[in-house]
Amino acid sequence: MNLKRKLTRFFVFHMVVWFIMFLTIIGATLAILMTQDFNNILEKEVKRIDPLYIGDIFQFSEDAISLDKYAKSAIKKQNGWLQVIDEKGNVVFSYLTPSSIPKKYTLPNFFAEAEKAFHYEQTYWMLHQEEESYIVLYGKHSVNTELMTELIDSGITVNETPALTKKLEETFSKKNGWLTVYNPDYSLLYSFNKQNKNLPGYYEILSYKKEPWNHKTSISSYVDPTTGNIYIIGTPNKSYFPDDQYDNTVVLSLLKGLAVFTLFTGMLFFLISIWYSNKLGRPLLHMILWIENLAFGRYEEPLSKKGVRASSRHNGKLKNSFRIYHDIIYSLNVLTSNLIQKEKDRAEMDEKREDWITGLSHDLKTPLSSLYGYAYMLQSEQYDWTKDEVQEFAGIMKDKASYMTSLIDDFNLTYRLKNNALPLQIETEEMNEIIRRTLVHILNDPLYQERLIDFQPSEEEICYPIDRKWFHRIIENLVANAIKHNPPSTSVRISLKKADDSFSIFIEDNGKGMDEATKNNLFDRYFRGTNTEESTKGTGLGLAIAKQLIHAHHGQITVWSKLGEGTRITLKFPL
Repeated sequence: MNLKRKLTRFFVFHMVVWFIMFLTIIGATLAILMTQDFNNILEKEVKRIDPLYIGDIFQFSEDAISLDKYAKSAIKKQNGWLQVIDEKGNVVFSYLTPSSIPKKYTLPNFFAEAEKAFHYEQTYWMLHQEEESYIVLYGKHSVNTELMTELIDSGITVNETPALTKKLEETFSKKNGWLTVYNPDYSLLYSFNKQNKNLPGYYEILSYKKEPWNHKTSISSYVDPTTGNIYIIGTPNKSYFPDDQYDNTVVLSLLKGLAVFTLFTGMLFFLISIWYSNKLGRPLLHMILWIENLAFGRYEEPLSKKGVRASSRHNGKLKNSFRIYHDIIYSLNVLTSNLIQKEKDRAEMDEKREDWITGLSHDLKTPLSSLYGYAYMLQSEQYDWTKDEVQEFAGIMKDKASYMTSLIDDFNLTYRLKNNALPLQIETEEMNEIIRRTLVHILNDPLYQERLIDFQPSEEEICYPIDRKWFHRIIENLVANAIKHNPPSTSVRISLKKADDSFSIFIEDNGKGMDEATKNNLFDRYFRGTNTEESTKGTGLGLAIAKQLIHAHHGQITVWSKLGEGTRITLKFPL
């Protein structure tokens, strides 16, 4: 997998994860805020629960109903009780319900029965759970209901001109309550302990019945069926929590939640930034430092403070933060190894070049010295040379000049081959015949007439496109090398074999063989020079030229050799 695809998958995956996490945080924050808001409502006034959320305080199972612990605490704190009534009027769940409260209701007369059976502030909700419907009845003991009960039980409500008894006045004063009595025309008949002379209107009473939490005074009313007089009792509302205060509380809660969410999100993004800098940034800085090292010739991976490779564990495996850059780390390792090897090769090449130049200088200096010496002798007036002596000197000078020309020509040829500047005259030739003619030419050389050379041609005809001149040079150089670097008794065998998609030329000898260093540098033109004191012809560049010419003919060359056993050179060409 390439780096682009890895990074794409990495960022897409992490963006999806962060997006899901962000949505989860938002959802969790909203859920917490809604739960806090709901609990605030429960704590202040159970009657204030929205009908849509009344089911949230219950847990339904197959055979039981349970009440949320926060709802239990709020009901108990507000001196309330609660019943759940099914469609048949049966009470299927109750909590803190007084003994005077019915355990079963006749649903068509439910509200009448509830009003007549007890004197409590009551609130009703309809609850639908799956296919079942329930009535949730919440009752709350209040000072108003207690005072109204005592007032009715005293019997004064039947009087046309009602007035509280001394005992009732003490009771009302103790409870900080007040009483107003109106005739059916809503004219004031009697008032006790009411500080504000403004009489509560009909709509104010209805408003309290609907939203008691919005009023500082808790109001209860009673109409006497005999006289038609209206009795209104008021006491301080302990559950006073108006909508504007509730809205402020909600806004404050939202602001706190937003602040916590912002702080948490900021910390999360800060931690994510640190994580990304460690996951992506640190490896990038490491690789940049690595590249800088390579640019300044320090061919090694930067080390950590502990002196070990910063990208790897002790077992050699990449650290997690570096795995996404596996391809780049691998490429940098390969590049570093290659540069180290290139630097080593360059140093060896420089050393070999110096040796070769030294040898080449010696090779040129030796024939030049010969030419200079013979020229000086011929020029000297002290001697009178005979015609035969002059002819002999001229022949030696010609041989030395010819050797120098061959040396320079071979030197130029190697560089022309290296730079692909040697034009080849390609023609399809039959390889058995080409090799046979080359070997005949070699054997005609007086230096090689006494050597043992055997040729085993291919049984099949092999035709291959070659430049006859340079292919002849390949075979000649390789065979000559096998002859001149081995004892005279060494036999050389040249064989030609054909395969399905290639053919091979084998040049084998049973000579002294080569060590690994010689074999590895056999085709290096800087490995060794030559001199004119050798008894064989050549410039010392023959094998380097042969290898370059083989490559120019799209072939490959391999060498096997062992000291004391001989050498086998294999040339392989595609068909």
